[in-house]
Amino acid sequence: MMPSLADALLLSAIIAAAGVLRGFSGFGFSMFAVPLMATVMAPARAVPVILALTLVSNLQTLRSDWHDIDRRSVLSLVVWAIPFAMLGNWVLAALDERPLRLIIGAVTVGATLLLWRAGPGPRPRPSSVETAVTGVTSGVLHGLLAMGGPPLIMYYLRGAFAPQAARASMTAVFTLMTLGPLVDALASGRFDGQSAKLFVLFLPTMIIATWVGGRLFWLAPGRHRAVSLPLLAGVGLLAVWSALR
Repeated sequence: MMPSLADALLLSAIIAAAGVLRGFSGFGFSMFAVPLMATVMAPARAVPVILALTLVSNLQTLRSDWHDIDRRSVLSLVVWAIPFAMLGNWVLAALDERPLRLIIGAVTVGATLLLWRAGPGPRPRPSSVETAVTGVTSGVLHGLLAMGGPPLIMYYLRGAFAPQAARASMTAVFTLMTLGPLVDALASGRFDGQSAKLFVLFLPTMIIATWVGGRLFWLAPGRHRAVSLPLLAGVGLLAVWSALR
């Protein structure tokens, strides 16, 4: 069943805000969109649509970011992330709606608090163990909730990478680890005709909003933490409240 006109307008506004945030910071599209969309529609319905939109959004910015990608870290992460993203996608099909809503909110709030506590600053390049843990956790969360961002944000924004390299590399990892769960959702029928209609409905809004966010990034580089983290914390708290009420 397609959303009502009021719900469709609300969902479009959510996608627009998430697209601007994604274009500006290089992350946050799913972390912003999924908790809010889960207050309007079933998470199991929202996640495949967000995965498809995320893929298009990533491809939209990947070309311009190509030369800034830290290929060594990207390849190391996706080796771990892709198989565990598939695992998370299978778990998604088995969980009820209410626990999913609570997990979505808790992950968003917890990740934001960790990022806030870590703070920016010069740090050494992450070790191979940190890379493996990041890849596994990011993969599981991405397949389960389309929210693999928190571990990647911790990995890339703690000071070892320049802002441009962090933004570009996160985009590359997101793109690669989205492919497996999205193909699985198509093959299993979780991304069905209704999902395709929602994807087509929201795609123009997402493309325009991501472009706007990208322009804002180049106008104010390095400001992504100060803008993104308070927004994401508020969204996570709203999702928890929605799950518990």
